[in-house]
Amino acid sequence: MILRKPYKFLIKHFKIIHLSLILPILYLIVKTNDIYKFFNNYVSNNYTYTRISNLAGSYINIFMYILALLIIVVSLTIYYLMKQKKKGTKLYLAFIIYYIVLFVALTFFHSVLSDMEINDLSAKSARAYRDISMIINLPQYFFIFYAGFRGLGFDIKSFKFEADLKDLDVSEEDNEEFEFVLGIETYKYKRTARRFIREFKYYVLENKFIFTCLGALTVVIILTTLYMHFNVFNKSYSKNRTFSHSSFTLNVKDSILTNMDYNGKPINKDKYYLVLQVDVTNNSINDVALDTTNFRLQVSGGYLVPTLDRTDYFVDFGSPYHGEKIVKGTSATYNLVYELTKKQVKLTYKIKILENIEYGVGELTAHYKNLNLRPKKIVEKQKVENYNLKDQIDLSESNLGDSTIKIKEYEINDSYYYTYKVCGTNKFCRELSDVVSTNYIADKVSTTLLVLDPDLKIDENSVYGKALKNKKDFYEDYFTVECDGIESTTQNVTPTNLKGKVVLQAKSDIKTANNLNLLITIRDKTYKIKLK
Repeated sequence: MILRKPYKFLIKHFKIIHLSLILPILYLIVKTNDIYKFFNNYVSNNYTYTRISNLAGSYINIFMYILALLIIVVSLTIYYLMKQKKKGTKLYLAFIIYYIVLFVALTFFHSVLSDMEINDLSAKSARAYRDISMIINLPQYFFIFYAGFRGLGFDIKSFKFEADLKDLDVSEEDNEEFEFVLGIETYKYKRTARRFIREFKYYVLENKFIFTCLGALTVVIILTTLYMHFNVFNKSYSKNRTFSHSSFTLNVKDSILTNMDYNGKPINKDKYYLVLQVDVTNNSINDVALDTTNFRLQVSGGYLVPTLDRTDYFVDFGSPYHGEKIVKGTSATYNLVYELTKKQVKLTYKIKILENIEYGVGELTAHYKNLNLRPKKIVEKQKVENYNLKDQIDLSESNLGDSTIKIKEYEINDSYYYTYKVCGTNKFCRELSDVVSTNYIADKVSTTLLVLDPDLKIDENSVYGKALKNKKDFYEDYFTVECDGIESTTQNVTPTNLKGKVVLQAKSDIKTANNLNLLITIRDKTYKIKLK
């Protein structure tokens, strides 16, 4: 293969090459100046800023990296030309070093801005980043004027036009042909390879600086490409990793795969449910709803979005979320539920959260944050734990945290009479009486009252405790009775003015039962209290 040396082309287009550098340098000046302005305004505004989605992407884009690389490549080419012609190379060396530094600085600032979407900067760090961004930006003004002067043929050293360019002088050697041979015969392979390695080694040693720059540049490009792919455009998160999305800060604290509701009952025999426990903080200045349709669970044949009408089955795992607006500046723990078929049950799942869509010429590019999950599988009840009346029951193995309960006494009656106090505005109180009576439940089933004297302590720091509005809901959620081996539901009919007691309505069979147990079932855990 016959090739030509490129020096004649470079000398002939010396001015155009320098003038072409002005636009990328100018663009980088504008963008790096925007970074400086951001940190300067952040410091000036008492270390606050208006939170936006994809803060890092709005200040640093892939085009900036490409232009920095372009300038480095062009500068390396001219540096090599000037070295061959034995002309001054220091300024082009400065180009190469500076834009490699800028390339690395862009990656650094992208990481800082990404972190700011979640965490605020300290005052000391903010001032340091402001000063660094200013220092990084300033040398570019010299480089753009230098490129302009060289493009016009002005030699800065001599303050004359054209002289330096004429000194380059195009010789025959700059355009001579050289042979590049492909398809070496097999029997010459080893000899040629050894000679190539030996000559290449000498060539590398003679041009050590060029190869060092190219090697460093290659490493930087590879590392940056990997960083941009995995940590910017397709960043992945796992459990207990805080990340930003739109106006929110999110953290998936836990996940389960189950076919049971909070009370341990099957929801649908043909369905399973992937449930996410998500801490959600609204960072915006407005009440905003979470865009759950952008939380796309990858499954065979497509993707699924959360099924909001299933969240009430998982109150022990987070507050049900039905698409309502979340109050500005508040935090809460919600559950998001994906309904799966049996074929879609597996060990790991990936949720792709749509961040933004880039509109290019003739194409759309979607950017996601990836959430990788390995949910705990809960598809059957664990061993039942047995207790007696007045035993203290520790519920810490359930989702209720450090909650405890003790049933001190119970009684079974068709009616329950009680007294309560009513106090007026003049602090005068009087005692009144009332009664709780049974009524027929569905299908005209005869009922009676099971009156409990409980000592319940709900862990207010647990997910369930934070969402619980009334302690009496606990009995509605988790209590059933087992009458002679047959389990049946109960209904909490406790009046609001009755203190210290809980009245449950149950089937009247409990009056004549030989064996009666009170069951507390919290998802896959059952606590059995023997009443008789």
